[in-house]
Amino acid sequence: MVFSARIQFHERYGLALHIDRIDLRFMLGELERRRQITIARLNDIGATEWNRKMTVPTLTQHIALVGSPGTSGFRDFCTKLIEHPNHFRVRIKVYQSSVQGLTAAEELAAGIREAEASQPDLIVLVRGGGGKLDLDAFNDFELCLAIAQSSIPVWTGIGHESDLVVADLVAHSAWKTPTEVAVGVLQRFEKVALEVEGYGAQLQYLAQIWTDTRNREFKSHRKLIGSASRNVLNRQQLELQNLSRLVQLHAGTLLERHKQMLREVRRTAVRSSTYYLQNANRDLRNCNQRLCTAAFHHLAEKKLTLAHFKRTLTAIGPEKTMQRGFMILERNGEVLSRVSGIEEGEQLNIKAVDGQLDVTVDRATSRPNSS
Repeated sequence: MVFSARIQFHERYGLALHIDRIDLRFMLGELERRRQITIARLNDIGATEWNRKMTVPTLTQHIALVGSPGTSGFRDFCTKLIEHPNHFRVRIKVYQSSVQGLTAAEELAAGIREAEASQPDLIVLVRGGGGKLDLDAFNDFELCLAIAQSSIPVWTGIGHESDLVVADLVAHSAWKTPTEVAVGVLQRFEKVALEVEGYGAQLQYLAQIWTDTRNREFKSHRKLIGSASRNVLNRQQLELQNLSRLVQLHAGTLLERHKQMLREVRRTAVRSSTYYLQNANRDLRNCNQRLCTAAFHHLAEKKLTLAHFKRTLTAIGPEKTMQRGFMILERNGEVLSRVSGIEEGEQLNIKAVDGQLDVTVDRATSRPNSS
């Protein structure tokens, strides 16, 4: 940088340097040198063609916008895109970044990578007009490499007047201004809208032709159906008339024949029912006789069994047992069969065949191991 300046001394602030004139030609020369170096490095690795190989979707509905909100270029792009009379449905996601200054290139590169991660349909990099010094950030190698390596197509709208910045060389498409970028996006929508409108008109035309053809066919079928149905109805009416005459001629014969059949069926039913009733009566009488005989024998057997039980009870009953010399020991009417449970001084009764003894227990001795 070449400039002329004056040195002054101030009694309060000390030395001061006042720059009177700056020759920017030396600075512009340095910028151009760095620009050419960046272009050469990108050409060496073939980066200028990478992003152009990416396919732009037919409708770029999801757009990632990298730039500085509030700038004229940013506003021009958004206004042109959003205020289109057809109001195409476009979703714009903003990735804020500085567009000039010492950190602008780094922020723009970071914005490109962040936008790529969200997988939009298109990444748009915009900036309003400016001089060569203002646009120097777009000649940065790292920013241009981020654009070239992006898996998403990148469109640039950097408002330069003449020379292209390096970012334009590696982008998928370079537009002169942010407004032209928006126009490029809208043109894709308008083209598709025209195609859809054409398809709609063609479809409407084909639908009308198809409807007219079906209407003609329907009218033709209706005539054929009407004629055929009348023929069928006439034929059926003739058949019904013939059947009516046949019924009238043969109705008496058919009725007499069916009456004869009914009389035969009735006689057969009477004979059959009488035979079945007689057989049933015989079966009932036989069953009655067998039941009476079986009941008589069963009662006789039960009487013999009861008599045997009676003789047995009489033979082993208490009276017969006491007649054989046994006695019965009781306590308050309860018959005792064991010594266990009897206490000394207890009053007991001993019944014999010829009388009863009232005794008092002086001692009760049980045999060991008696159960």
